[in-house]
Amino acid sequence: MKLYLVRHGQTDWNLNERIQGLSDIPLNDTGIIQAKELAQQIRAQDLTFDAVYASPLQRAYNTAEIITDRQYNIIVSPLIVERSFGDIEGTTPSERTISSAEIDDSTICPQYNIETIEHIFKRSEQFLAQLRSTHPNDATVLVVAHGGFLRHLHFTIVGHDADTDLYSTRFGNCEMRAYEI
Repeated sequence: MKLYLVRHGQTDWNLNERIQGLSDIPLNDTGIIQAKELAQQIRAQDLTFDAVYASPLQRAYNTAEIITDRQYNIIVSPLIVERSFGDIEGTTPSERTISSAEIDDSTICPQYNIETIEHIFKRSEQFLAQLRSTHPNDATVLVVAHGGFLRHLHFTIVGHDADTDLYSTRFGNCEMRAYEI
């Protein structure tokens, strides 16, 4: 299966370095332009998709609509929402009382109602299993989601171990990457 992964376009919270998580933040003008530019690239490459999936959060769903020229029935999957950052959603680095390293510490996550890394990997594994059981091996599938979730989906596809730096792979706004699964 050919899998294309796309992170949503820019939002004002991206600009301000606010943690978005499950907050339903819209695309800003730059994000809309980014999505339109990606739509042009997709047309120029003559890419077509057998299925298009998007997170239900508007920044991802609207990006999916724009980049596909609203030509597809978009399948909404709650499995591909961004990581829940609980009590620290909406904060900037200077406003947070915990460090970036602590955000990923599964012993600290419950104190702030943050979704654990282990749970994000479980969601990404479930999503891949769903794709494999729903679509034939020769299908071409587009997935529009969020940077944190896509990072974990990337490592679910390519593999990782305890020493893997999960932040070594970041998706830019409206960046598209292709995988064979």
